[in-house]
Amino acid sequence: DGERVQTPTPTLTPFDIDCKNLMVTGFEYGDSHEYMTGKFVKLPDFIHNRVAYQQTDGDLFFFSIHKGKGWGIGFKLGVEDVGLLVHDASPDPTKITHAWEYWNGNRWVSDERLKCWCADDVQN
Repeated sequence: DGERVQTPTPTLTPFDIDCKNLMVTGFEYGDSHEYMTGKFVKLPDFIHNRVAYQQTDGDLFFFSIHKGKGWGIGFKLGVEDVGLLVHDASPDPTKITHAWEYWNGNRWVSDERLKCWCADDVQN
């Protein structure tokens, strides 16, 4: 009879994690990108269905980039012009296993020292 059945488009549910305070650590005092680390607090926003965070003592955001295939830290939430990035598709930033990279002005440089971890149980 030639009648086509419309298949519903699947909707992606945002992947939420139970971590309100994310710490990004690894750079030492005086490193050129040290200002991009520190404590980030969870936002109500989701970028590429992933959680997003805002730096507590700075102007930076931590969010999903490359359509959920990575994470970045930059000055504008959702804008992929970032200074730190990692090519890791984990929906939970505390489970990132790949090395982070920073932009040195000419190229991306890998840095194994950078780590993300949940600091909800850490007292300030």
